[in-house]
Amino acid sequence: MRFKKTTIIEKGDLIRVKRKIGYYHYGIATSSNTVIHFSDFGNDSVLDNSKIKIIETSLEDFYRGDKLEINTPYDSPFSRDEVVENAKKFLGEYKFNDKKYNLVTNNCEHFARYVYYGTSKSNQVVNVSAVLAAIGLSLI
Repeated sequence: MRFKKTTIIEKGDLIRVKRKIGYYHYGIATSSNTVIHFSDFGNDSVLDNSKIKIIETSLEDFYRGDKLEINTPYDSPFSRDEVVENAKKFLGEYKFNDKKYNLVTNNCEHFARYVYYGTSKSNQVVNVSAVLAAIGLSLI
């Protein structure tokens, strides 16, 4: 998985933005200007997960002026239409993989990778966990 900075996306793309406080927020493009992602409307804060659900927003609301990146080349085992349909199945849901949003075990990256690749994983969590393990701490 490689990401490239862009302002042009296509339906079915796996996209992310780097928030100013240092984490990435992930989503699936449903068109050139709409995105499905695991978030709260207007706020993808991880501090209050009571309102976080699978939503569709404008691309502008998704990236909010931060740096937009696209996974390239397109490497999903699914067609672009299938990726979008996979994402749409969860619209309005507070749960994904039978679990509510959780920063460590069920976040926006888990969701986006699941509908794009068919597997749920968060490289951000894996990387942070490795750093914490190296200094003797744990996320779980």
